[in-house]
Amino acid sequence: MQYYENYIREIPQQANIQGTLEIVGIDYQGNRTQNPTLVIEENEVTESFPLLPYIFFKENSSDLKQSAMNLDINPNEFSMTSLPWETLDIYSNLLNIISSRLKKYPSSKIKITGTNNNTGSEQNNLELSRKRAESVRDYLVNNLGIPSSRIEIASQNLPSKPSNPTIPDGIEENQRAEISSNLFDITAPVELSQIEKKSNPPIVEFIPHIQSDLPIKEWTLEISQNDKSIRKFRGNDINKIDRWIVGEQPIPEFEAPIDVNLSLTDSLNNNFTINKNLDITQKTIKKKREEIQNDTIYQRYSLIVFDYDKADLTPAHKKILDTIKDKIKLNSKVSIYGYADRTGTPEYNKELASRRIEEISKYLQLDPNNVSKYPIGSSELIYDNNTPQGRSYSRTVKIIIATPVK
Repeated sequence: MQYYENYIREIPQQANIQGTLEIVGIDYQGNRTQNPTLVIEENEVTESFPLLPYIFFKENSSDLKQSAMNLDINPNEFSMTSLPWETLDIYSNLLNIISSRLKKYPSSKIKITGTNNNTGSEQNNLELSRKRAESVRDYLVNNLGIPSSRIEIASQNLPSKPSNPTIPDGIEENQRAEISSNLFDITAPVELSQIEKKSNPPIVEFIPHIQSDLPIKEWTLEISQNDKSIRKFRGNDINKIDRWIVGEQPIPEFEAPIDVNLSLTDSLNNNFTINKNLDITQKTIKKKREEIQNDTIYQRYSLIVFDYDKADLTPAHKKILDTIKDKIKLNSKVSIYGYADRTGTPEYNKELASRRIEEISKYLQLDPNNVSKYPIGSSELIYDNNTPQGRSYSRTVKIIIATPVK
């Protein structure tokens, strides 16, 4: 009996893949534009970050290491110019900033007042209040080199301007040490300047229209300029390609076209590629001023530490507002945004934010035609409200001055 072997040669299936890539720009108002030209514009921005002069402690604790303070910086290496452009990161450097300013102004002094929440185990616990103040003083003296003779210590139960002592958030916020000074400059806002790049449109969306005999197994979309990769997205679902947020680093630096490459692989490893490009315009400050184009300087300020449930302006607020008033020119456009923390109802918080905006607008004597008011309240929580410092910074009014220059 004879046996025969049969061989079958399998030839990979050549599946058909074809398609196009639609590119859509989405502007700040949500309008959509096919194949947009990206405009990257530089603007000179100055921002004033308010300094919350409070250090918050855990319940029944005076341990500074458990606070939000950054205690790891070598005082000889600390620099105000190297502070991060972020409110809560600046706050974490409160003691480093206070120390730096005390050294800059040798005749200045500070007072540290320790407080407690005056409930439960902290009720009438003035010893705990004093220990909180002393822990801050000892760090300034032993770690940052500030003479103890320049620091006064005080203690009391609730702060002079307490948060609501009947709710958990308020109780937590009253567990603190407060820093005040005989010189405003010690606790003044931190002012930083930078060149900020802004894209229009700010968002680019990629919509593939693919016809394939077989399922798409994976895709890669790469955005590059001058052969340098700017973004790379990967996935398995071709209908879920990430949006490109153009203003996030790295930002395109040149006027060379933006190359977009979409590579697809099906379930049998057949490949298909789509290449497209976008035009781009760079409007640098230098270019705008050399060509006498419209340019704008932006200045941002924030006011914090409003009295609980009040819209009244404090002397510290008025001192900052006097500085702001000097920055406003006849052709300036001013936008005022009022925010709140999570305490209270959204309706009430919006009304409170509106009252604070009106007080500020009245004090600045703003031309109604040149001011826009946005009482947002707690409908947008701009900082983490699970922390006492986040809630404190959320109770703020932000002022943005846009001044055209030639």
